[in-house]
Amino acid sequence: MWGTVLESIAETFGVTRRTRTGVFAFVVLTSLLFMILSLVEGGPRGLFVVVLLLAFATGAATQILRARATLWRAAKNSLEDRAQRPPEGSDDDLAPTAIALYRLARAVNEARRGAFMDAARTLDTVDREKLRPDEDRLFHASRALVALGLGDVPHAAREAERALPTTSEDIDVHLGRALIADAWSSAERLRAIDQSWAEHGVLPGTKNPLPRLRAIVRLRIDTSTIEGIEPWQAKDLADEARAVGDEALAIDLESRVRPAAYR
Repeated sequence: MWGTVLESIAETFGVTRRTRTGVFAFVVLTSLLFMILSLVEGGPRGLFVVVLLLAFATGAATQILRARATLWRAAKNSLEDRAQRPPEGSDDDLAPTAIALYRLARAVNEARRGAFMDAARTLDTVDREKLRPDEDRLFHASRALVALGLGDVPHAAREAERALPTTSEDIDVHLGRALIADAWSSAERLRAIDQSWAEHGVLPGTKNPLPRLRAIVRLRIDTSTIEGIEPWQAKDLADEARAVGDEALAIDLESRVRPAAYR
């Protein structure tokens, strides 16, 4: 009951998946009216009730924002960072969205640390209806890591296709390689992956994991583009080609590095 009240209040501030802008406007107008009446009837002391209500509303919104920050630290921070590990504790008296976010944070942490069975059990308790689209991608990413850890590569690839990109480099590099390796023999699937990543703003490159993988995908789709690869890019892309299991492409790319070494 208490958590539902907190959730309803948080919804009016737009910090949950479901937002109520109309209710927010109503609350603001009502608060202003109540403040005016309080000043008229009780003087400055009448503001105490208004301040108390505002503090309560702010606390409800802050609870969810804190849970969301915990989730992204669990996904993006180094495993050696103390702030990466989500706090343990009871979910009592939390808004349902906060509960879902904290549970997902624990699942992400467990999956990243190789506790795959624990992560699978935790994922079963997450209410996905409370997750925003980017958070739902982390849910699928956690499922993919679990499947990958348990040796079910096809399942991991299916989940990774729905998850990427997550904006967590550590997660993206593992899932991206699994997805590309599984789709390597299908030009149609590779084109679909390439288009999906393009729509999410992933540009081909060599600096970050997904851009490198997208560059490799494009080379696989059209091998003639290898002629446009600079020698300084070829080494990184060769390593990525080898990581997804294409030794021949890796050797072709490395052949572009060797001539440059003698110039």
